[in-house]
Amino acid sequence: FLMWEQEGRVHGMNWPRLAFTALALAEIGKSFNRRDCTEAWKRIDNYIKNGLADVLFIQPQEKALTALYAGRAAFAAGTNSNLAREWFLVSEQYCQVEKLDPIGKLQGAMLLAELGGESLERAQTIWTSTYQEWLKVRDSAQLALYPEIIALGAELFRKTKNHFFRDQAILIADWYARTQNSDGSYSAPSSEGGVV
Repeated sequence: FLMWEQEGRVHGMNWPRLAFTALALAEIGKSFNRRDCTEAWKRIDNYIKNGLADVLFIQPQEKALTALYAGRAAFAAGTNSNLAREWFLVSEQYCQVEKLDPIGKLQGAMLLAELGGESLERAQTIWTSTYQEWLKVRDSAQLALYPEIIALGAELFRKTKNHFFRDQAILIADWYARTQNSDGSYSAPSSEGGVV
């Protein structure tokens, strides 16, 4: 991360990516029992917690996305869900999840799905509305949206046992895999053989 300090403030750092890094570290720490990764997650979590509110140079939507990734990292690390829920509430102070870009919405919905309970219905609503929008623009949708919508569909199926989420996630994943070229790149999206 490119950053520098001026009058005690860090400039030029991508806060959402920092929080996404924390999510990756938390997942690795838990999955492979890597204490060093778990400790790194905790340090990033504290850094974000102590600095996000004071950052003046990023938009509220970026602050919200940072808090959502931090919440997902807390959940992934296996902490009690209170810390993840607190991060969700912080994100909503900056920007309501439904007003974020599609990937931000899906990150918020994933955190809601992970938290379960009353949050699950809101996650389903966000996934469904994002999916409906995606159907309209799938030929020109960002490729980064696909993994997000697939993962959330799978999580919602796991939590609700509603086959619609599973079936659509599988159809999208199949289409996504079919459009990948042998060199790892992707062909221009087309509705041929796509999700209907």
